[in-house]
Amino acid sequence: MRITFEKQKNGALIYIYFRDFDGIIVSTLTDVMGNLLLDAHNRWIGVEVCNTAHGEIMRLPKMKQPYVVQKKESFFQDEGIITAIFDTNIQVAKREAIECNVDFNDVNGLQGIEIIADTFDAEMDVANRFIK
Repeated sequence: MRITFEKQKNGALIYIYFRDFDGIIVSTLTDVMGNLLLDAHNRWIGVEVCNTAHGEIMRLPKMKQPYVVQKKESFFQDEGIITAIFDTNIQVAKREAIECNVDFNDVNGLQGIEIIADTFDAEMDVANRFIK
């Protein structure tokens, strides 16, 4: 997993890559409901994406190759939810609703998640090891 993070006024532009770009043009599911996952100290510790967009239930794309987690990281996906936790030793204390875009292609499946957060005031120390 790799994250790009750009702070903007009170919000942030975030992209979570689950695999490197393979040169194949991606398709995008837009306005997908999800949550930023935070701990009790307001640290950003992960994200979950649900299978709802525009009030409709849909199938979320899966990666064609198994995702290999790094130390302390957790990743789960099925057609109903995608969950990525940056450190499994830290418990989720609250969820902040977001809308995001999910990128994928038909050859390799899930590419990544784009989050455009209007407000973002979480601490970044847990997520920083993924930011490149």
